[in-house]
Amino acid sequence: MPGPMSQPTLFDAPEPLPVATEPSPREWSAIAPLPTPRAQLATASIAGRVYAIGGSDPQTGSPVDTVEVYDEADERWDGAAPLPRPRREATGCTAPDGRIYVLGLGSSEERPGAVDVYDPVSDRWEQAPPVPAETKPGWSAAATGPDGLIYVFSSEYQMDVPPTLPGRVQRFDPVTAQWTRLGTFPKARRDFVMTAAGDDRLYLVGGAEHAESLSLTEAYDPFEDDWQTVAPLLLPRVQHAVVTGPDGCIYAIDGRTSLGQPPSTTVERYDPWTDRWSFVAALPKARLHHAAASGAAAIYVLGGLRPGGAPTGGELRLEVRDPGTR
Repeated sequence: MPGPMSQPTLFDAPEPLPVATEPSPREWSAIAPLPTPRAQLATASIAGRVYAIGGSDPQTGSPVDTVEVYDEADERWDGAAPLPRPRREATGCTAPDGRIYVLGLGSSEERPGAVDVYDPVSDRWEQAPPVPAETKPGWSAAATGPDGLIYVFSSEYQMDVPPTLPGRVQRFDPVTAQWTRLGTFPKARRDFVMTAAGDDRLYLVGGAEHAESLSLTEAYDPFEDDWQTVAPLLLPRVQHAVVTGPDGCIYAIDGRTSLGQPPSTTVERYDPWTDRWSFVAALPKARLHHAAASGAAAIYVLGGLRPGGAPTGGELRLEVRDPGTR
């Protein structure tokens, strides 16, 4: 999920980029552009369709309720029922029942903690019980675990204001519609992104503490309720996107390596079975406040902003190896 928008800044020249250490099997290619350009959007994927949900207007920064769907087979975008309310900085999670849950605790949310549920069959939205009110607005990310439950990791961090409490972990059961508080996570911060990898663990990747960007990567085992610090990112990242590809590996995409600096074009891949990050094919152009999604045989980068604050002007696709050919 994308991070909070900061004041756009133009720069004379970007910092030198690191050389890729492990070439990707393919390069990034353009797909049909989003009909409604936006940043800070949520994504979800199901049955060969990639959903771009909500976000913020690149010109005004205001949240939007737009939902658009990319059909991987037809390679085109279609419209879908809009969100019940405009949302930005939210996260989309696909549950085993085939529905998409959109939730977030961002300080910019009109109703922090609200859970909107989308049924792709009926093209309708409904409400689920909100994240418990004891969790204060700040920063959050969510992902569907290997057990089919939705995990929400939240921190009270708001820009440069440190949290007074540790980061919290809560779990939602789509079948019973019940929330369960699980405990805390090791390092409260903001701008972290979350994903479920192929080794059945949930990962918190990057983020920021005060004005420092982090390369920290932490893994959570939902079956054992256990945390482990794993190999750090090769570059610190903030305002980046993270997604697990069809190969079960994690991709950390672009963003800033330091707050106040221009974004790079770098992309890293984490192999959870070897605990190793490596650079793969870089993006053609830098972006931030973008989102990423996983399809049947590829990962996608959607929306976001250029370093000067303009819309990115296009969406991208990277084919990845099939899980059987890791």
